[in-house]
Amino acid sequence: MRFYGNDLHGFNWDFTYARECGDIGDKKVRAYGYVAKIGYWFKNIPMSPNLIFGRVFASGDNNPADSIVKTYTPPFGSTDGEHYGRMDIMSWANLIDNQISLALEPQAKLRLKLTCHDFSLAEANDAWNYYKYINPPGKSFTHLGNEFDLQCRYNVSKTLSLQLIYGYFHAGSFIVHNIDDNDAHRFFLQGTYKFHFPLPNSSSS
Repeated sequence: MRFYGNDLHGFNWDFTYARECGDIGDKKVRAYGYVAKIGYWFKNIPMSPNLIFGRVFASGDNNPADSIVKTYTPPFGSTDGEHYGRMDIMSWANLIDNQISLALEPQAKLRLKLTCHDFSLAEANDAWNYYKYINPPGKSFTHLGNEFDLQCRYNVSKTLSLQLIYGYFHAGSFIVHNIDDNDAHRFFLQGTYKFHFPLPNSSSS
């Protein structure tokens, strides 16, 4: 179920709820996930800022040994950077992502977006789904870390656009205590050219 709107007197929102039920072998599946975002578009001040607060949640399993699977299984394509960060190291499973973003329009052809994510495990006894790391026995770390993203898009013309993305991930207690690799950076540059050409006419007799 999804309910969203882009502009109602400046307000914008996006609410999604998904539930999973069924069986895996002799275990029952009872899992869920949701996305909740709300923002306000300040159209009448310079750069028309759009400030958005949100939370992305996917259930985890507090007791993987029992007869109920509570870990939400991410659907295909769910490592979407629009929801879980441009570093693409999170997926929609056993996840809490508290986030804030600010979109700006410095000029007609230029769009900027700044986003901050605070990632944690929903359940300490379950895995960091993307890499399958788990806490060792006796440990209960949940904070995965914080990610800061910058997106810059410039429309050179109607047919050519350039996009730059930079992401920085600062590791939290779960990674620092369980994994050798900690902080990370990502840089991405893309050019898109749109064109069209007429297809030859075809006729049949």
